[in-house]
Amino acid sequence: PHFEQITNAAMPPSRLRIIPQRRLLDAPVVHLREDRVFPFQVVDRDSHEDLITIGECCVLSGTLVEFQLPFQLQLSSFRLAHGSCSVRNFGDWVFEAFDGERWHVLYECGASPWVEIPFGFDGPAKCFDVDGTAVASSRFRLRMLDVVAEHGDHDIEALRCLHIRDFELFGTVLPPWSV
Repeated sequence: PHFEQITNAAMPPSRLRIIPQRRLLDAPVVHLREDRVFPFQVVDRDSHEDLITIGECCVLSGTLVEFQLPFQLQLSSFRLAHGSCSVRNFGDWVFEAFDGERWHVLYECGASPWVEIPFGFDGPAKCFDVDGTAVASSRFRLRMLDVVAEHGDHDIEALRCLHIRDFELFGTVLPPWSV
């Protein structure tokens, strides 16, 4: 049953690169399992407990996950869900696009979009609109910022996790392109 759930998870497209860069509290060793499982965790719509790893628990500011596409995209929105672990504290982050020279903030989140979710429940998928018309990019990232006390009702010392799920990008694919 354990392996059946994992093999039933959604697979990321083969040419999509998902690159986590973790800054962890107490810096536990991130095992190869976390690196292999993380891309499945990101794109899967179901919250399989077997896909949750400690590699995304207790992250610090500066933690990020980069998405590298095989084509340029003008982003109009993105969708994101979050696993139950610390979903209420998943705030103070930005979603950015790289234009070849610098990163541009497309969306900035203060308080967690799931601050109303009770402990132990997943944060359902939410769509975030952005104005990506000024930036065409094949590289996007979600980056954790320093915690701001005024964002939400969580404690500034509360732990934050990066158990993102059901991640999708929406926009216009620019030529030349191949999928």
